Formats: sequence, structure tokens, C-alpha cells
Amino acid sequence: MTVIPEGHAAESVDSEGTVLVFDDPGCLALYVHDHFDQFHDASFFVQDAQTKAWVAWEKAVFVRADDVPSPMNYGWHGFSTETGARAFAANHQGSQVATGDAMTTLVEDLKDRRWKP
Repeated sequence: MTVIPEGHAAESVDSEGTVLVFDDPGCLALYVHDHFDQFHDASFFVQDAQTKAWVAWEKAVFVRADDVPSPMNYGWHGFSTETGARAFAANHQGSQVATGDAMTTLVEDLKDRRWKP
């Protein structure tokens, strides 16, 4: 699969430098949840949906806006600032904003609506 960095990509980097790239932040969250034992020393990153800059996952603010497409249609978009995230959310009815433990928030939201081949 080719991942095009258009503001939705996410990645993990483990302590040995192995990089896994995902086309949607929801894919990373679900994969880490399903394979948690492989990610004890990993760092996670997401692209800012507006600037496309890479942001440390734990510093990112996530917005669920289903009316804005994401590669797997999970609807979650990462932002480097809360101001940017809230401005985006204000323009999309029904948006949900996740800060803090966003990995858990995304997994809880997606576990029953994950993409299946």
C-alpha cells in the first residue's frame, strides 16, 4: 500500500528505528491496540491535517468530523494546536475533540466500526 502524506498519515517508530506508516490515524490506533505488546518503546506521530507537518501523537489534538473524508473514512483528523483543532471543529457540525489520551479515545470510537476487507 502506498501512503500519500496529505495530512492524514500517522506513524510509529520503535526503539530500533523500525517505522510503520499508516494512511489514517484510526488505523494506527487500532493496530497499536491489537498489537500492544509490540509498541512498549515506540513513539507515535500524526500529520497535522492543515499544515501536513508531523506532530508527536501525545501533543496532537484530534477532531472527529465525519463530513471531512479521511483515507479509511474513520473521520479523525490530527492537529498540532488546540486552537487549530477547535477552529476546524467549529466548522463541522457534530465534531468531537480528543485531547490527552487520544489513542484510547480513537480506539473506543472505532472498535465497532473498523474497516474490514
